[in-house]
Amino acid sequence: MVSWPQKRKSTPKRSWFPLPSWLLVVLAATATAGIYGYYRYQAMDLSARAIADQWSRAENIQEHLSQYLQDAVQLDETAAALVPQHQGQSPPVETLITGLLKSSPQNIYGVGVWYEPYHFSPHQQYYGLYAHRTDHGGMAITHRWAAKSYGFTDQNWYREAKQGRGRVVFVGPYLDHDWTYITAARVFYNHSGQVQGVVSVDLIRPDLARVLSQLQEPSYERVYLTTAQGKLLAYPQAQALLQYLHQRGVKTNHLTSVSVRHLQSFQRTTGLPATFTVTTSVPLTGWVVHLEADRAQLFQNIYGLRSSLAVFVVVMWLAVFLRILVAHHLQTSASEAQNRMSAIEESQAALRIGQQRLQSKNEVLLELTKLLDPAQKDLKTLLESISQQAASALGVDRLGVWRFNEDRTVLECLNLCKQGHHSHGLVLLVEAYPAYFQALEEFRIIDAAHPWTDPRTACLAGAYLQPLGITAFLGAPVHLRGQTAGIVCYEQVGTEREWTDEEQQFAASIADLIALGIEAVERNQVEAQLVQYAFYDSLTGLPNHIFFLDHLNQYLRQQHPEQPQLFSLLYIGLDRFESVRHSFGHLIAQQLLVEVVTRLKSCFQGDYLLARINTDEFALLLEGVKVLEEADQTAKQIHQVLSEPFNLGSYEVFTTISIGLVHSDVNYSQADEFLQAADMAMHRVKALRTGSYLVFDSTMRAQALERFELHTSLRRALERGELQVHYQPMVSLEDRQVLGAEALVRWPHGQQGYLSPSIFIPIAEETGLIALLGEWVLRQACQQLLVWHQVHPQPLLISVNVSALQLGQADFLGQIDRILAQTGVDPAYLKLEVTEGTVMENPDWAVEKLKQIKSRGIQLSIDDFGTGYSSLSYLRAFPFDMLKIDRSFVCCLDQEPESREIVRTIVSLAHNLGMQVVAEGIETLSQANYLQSIGCGLGQGYFFSPPLDWAAMGTFLTRQGFAQPVLQSISRPLGG
Repeated sequence: MVSWPQKRKSTPKRSWFPLPSWLLVVLAATATAGIYGYYRYQAMDLSARAIADQWSRAENIQEHLSQYLQDAVQLDETAAALVPQHQGQSPPVETLITGLLKSSPQNIYGVGVWYEPYHFSPHQQYYGLYAHRTDHGGMAITHRWAAKSYGFTDQNWYREAKQGRGRVVFVGPYLDHDWTYITAARVFYNHSGQVQGVVSVDLIRPDLARVLSQLQEPSYERVYLTTAQGKLLAYPQAQALLQYLHQRGVKTNHLTSVSVRHLQSFQRTTGLPATFTVTTSVPLTGWVVHLEADRAQLFQNIYGLRSSLAVFVVVMWLAVFLRILVAHHLQTSASEAQNRMSAIEESQAALRIGQQRLQSKNEVLLELTKLLDPAQKDLKTLLESISQQAASALGVDRLGVWRFNEDRTVLECLNLCKQGHHSHGLVLLVEAYPAYFQALEEFRIIDAAHPWTDPRTACLAGAYLQPLGITAFLGAPVHLRGQTAGIVCYEQVGTEREWTDEEQQFAASIADLIALGIEAVERNQVEAQLVQYAFYDSLTGLPNHIFFLDHLNQYLRQQHPEQPQLFSLLYIGLDRFESVRHSFGHLIAQQLLVEVVTRLKSCFQGDYLLARINTDEFALLLEGVKVLEEADQTAKQIHQVLSEPFNLGSYEVFTTISIGLVHSDVNYSQADEFLQAADMAMHRVKALRTGSYLVFDSTMRAQALERFELHTSLRRALERGELQVHYQPMVSLEDRQVLGAEALVRWPHGQQGYLSPSIFIPIAEETGLIALLGEWVLRQACQQLLVWHQVHPQPLLISVNVSALQLGQADFLGQIDRILAQTGVDPAYLKLEVTEGTVMENPDWAVEKLKQIKSRGIQLSIDDFGTGYSSLSYLRAFPFDMLKIDRSFVCCLDQEPESREIVRTIVSLAHNLGMQVVAEGIETLSQANYLQSIGCGLGQGYFFSPPLDWAAMGTFLTRQGFAQPVLQSISRPLGG
């Protein structure tokens, strides 16, 4: 408000202007008529020049597109002239089309040469080669077998060409899904005059869109391309148009499915100004170029002229009327004139303030759009930033962003900005406020200046508005994927407030901005989740097999050929993991894997990549090592870290690992070759049962192939019943009477003779075949024991070895029950032998499992005692009936006094624990006598008898006083 100085009142004076008022009016009217005529003349001239300029721009664009078509035809003619004339064989055209593509203008997308079939493709309708440009400026060649109806064979001009010789050229549009081509095609013939094929060149829609964008010289122009029927072919803002259509429920990703009507709706919705449009057709194609220009910009000279003249006329008439008013109202006080001037200035000031507010809100929107980063993944941070600035721009006390839950029963507050502080968690039940939620679907803006009485928001008064003191409410619904997904609420506390049009428009823009942000965040989250599923292990969070191979291949490609970096690959496999899973279940097994990964990560430094390759196998890439021996130190450290027991729930689990190493000095170039080599070395360690690590060498590949073939042969032998069970007698050392036998599996290999169990048993354990093999041996031994019991008055004892994998099977006890029931064998004469290492892997679990076996009346024996690291406290807890001394101690009794003391200690320990003792591997009389002298009750070995087949065992038992020879074979194949 401008304050004018007060003037004293003056007496009326005689008019200083000599003309009367009526003459002033006549002169002003005459001047107005003249000015209007001048304006009409100038406006017509400026309008004609603007329209002529627009037509010139449209013709210029049409000439550019026509020039592209002429380039295509010219290149097509060049290609047809250079195609070699061949018949009966595949023409050598790859070099030809590559050269054509190199020499073609940059607007040409691709060159194709297509052949009709002769002798080289009798079973195909069409054969072609196609070359196209790449992003790197080169070209790529694609071989393509086309279907019967593909290409040009169904075109009239092509059929006419096959009826006679002549120059046939086709230039026109070709639509294929979301691709739009301008195609130029030329038929060519062989030396006999037969149609041999077609040469074609293509322009594609992205190139057209780019050309159209380049031709938009003034910023207020928009150029797009349609068919004659009004279908959209190229549009510079195609992505925004398709997104708009998706929000309106039009499900299409193809621009050619969009009509001009859709485009006009898009322009109106996005607030594009009124336009002046010029159209012109493109020769040869039937397509139409649309050139749109902003009317305000195009006719700005006319508008400027009209504004200037209008101002002049208004000022002139104001002067006349002021002169009349001054003449007739000299008595009007100066204060009244002063008030009028002040009111004018106040209006101008208010207008300026409104413009400043509008400009500030536009600046806020511009700043907020910068927050919509395509890589945005944090919705909470995004909403807090938008809410903070939007609340400040509108000057509201509270701003809340709300969204429906999945079943649209609850409206949840994602972010509430109150005086700079943010919170969330408030909810509104949809069924409790039907009028409010109905208004969300019907109104673009809910501008409630009196929300307690407004019918749209009155239902919220008692539960929401009044308790919070909200006196003015402005709500803008948020639309996602064509439906109302939530609302942005602007709330004034304490004072009433009317919402202006610019504030309502600003609120709607913020809602649209938040919708875009939510869509971007959700899209990024889905993409990140898909990447996580595709390239990472869900249990451990480690990269998976695919990620590891891709990373290693990239690392290999980055290696400098003259100075490559040293690296090592470690393949880490858990030993007897299947036994842990069968024994404790999947949950404990998964916990074990997670703990193993945690310990592994503590062993590495520098650049490395750890990945989970298989269920119980991991790969470790050590990049840029200084010396290859660093990998050996890492392997040792891993062994040390994983040797400690794992406390998983109420269980204490031990595990060992096998590691295969491969270094960068091997002659490999692919990631899968390195991984396969390390895998071979790891499985070699497993076969050796050393629980250590091994560096890959070239001989391992041949050994791995041999082991694979041996595993296949073993499975077939088991299925065909080619394996045999031999029996080694178990003799009383006191009276040399046969008390039982140990069942031992033998494999008479067709090409290699009898294979040692030390060769094929580790393979069976490694591949899991030991479970089937062990069940088969147990069944055969029980059936043979039943035969012996039927022919001899004194029952014998049969001893069968059980592997760790068998013992860990969930149905192992069920297998024993079924075999005993089917054979009718008394369980008191069955003894199961378990190795020391098997029970010491998981002692607590093993005790419970062995007690369940013992409860069936079956005897238990601990095999190979003294070769492991048994704890005496655990040994006392095991329900063993017998202890077997390993042959490695027995064989040295005649030469090493230390062995005698060890054996004596073992025998004494067994007696103290109430167990019988059996010694295996007895080969001399002195060994048998010594073992008898220290209290060892039973023995077996070659001194008494080697393992015998069923017939030889029958003869042996007869010589030992059995009633008659046992000559009945009960050997059957797997499942027999």
